[in-house]
Amino acid sequence: MNSERMKILDFMIAINKLDGLYYSIAKQIGVHENEFVLLYALSDGKPHTQRQICDDWQVPRTTINSVTKKFVKLGYIDLVPTGHKEKELFITESGDAYLTAIFSDLFQKEANAFKHTLEPCADIVTDAISQFVLSLENSLKNINGESKHE
Repeated sequence: MNSERMKILDFMIAINKLDGLYYSIAKQIGVHENEFVLLYALSDGKPHTQRQICDDWQVPRTTINSVTKKFVKLGYIDLVPTGHKEKELFITESGDAYLTAIFSDLFQKEANAFKHTLEPCADIVTDAISQFVLSLENSLKNINGESKHE
């Protein structure tokens, strides 16, 4: 296997280990992974549409819709119409208390890990990963067309 392929493989393994780590954290704190994702997405305190969360976090819309309905019933989320079909999700006071209770330790540990590893290069790493994703998405648009002609 060539060096470039090994680097890509190592990169993908690291990303998958990080994803798996967050899945394990959700299990440890007793939160379903999709609930974890929605709460984590809203932890920035900003309003988000379900579509934004689905696009950013790669979770099916039906899944986020189900979790949203559950959290609205529990009083953790408010839905505010945006004038379109979409509604913005806002974390409520009780939702924020729940979020703080389940995430405060995680956020502290993330901050410590960040300071010891990524802090000096976070912008560069984030930009590089974003550019890699964009480039790969663009090249994959033609993958079916290319394989048909070969």
